Amino acid sequence: MFALRFKYFLAACFCWSHAAQQRNQTLRGARAQRDAVPLLEIQRIWQAHLQVYGADKVWKQMNREGIYR
Repeated sequence: MFALRFKYFLAACFCWSHAAQQRNQTLRGARAQRDAVPLLEIQRIWQAHLQVYGADKVWKQMNREGIYR
C-alpha cells in the first residue's frame, strides 16, 4: 500500500515541477534553455518553406544563413 501511495506522490511532484517549468522558463535545465533559442529559427525556416522541409533541409538552410557555424 505504501508503494502505491509513494508512486502517486512522485507523479504529483513531477507534474507540479513540469507545470512550474512551463510557467517560469528559468527553472528548466541548461540543455532545455539552450534548445529553446534556435527553436524560433527552426520554426521560421519551416514555415517559410511551406512546412515541407524535413530536418536535413532545415539544418542545411540554417547553415546557409549562418545560424549554426
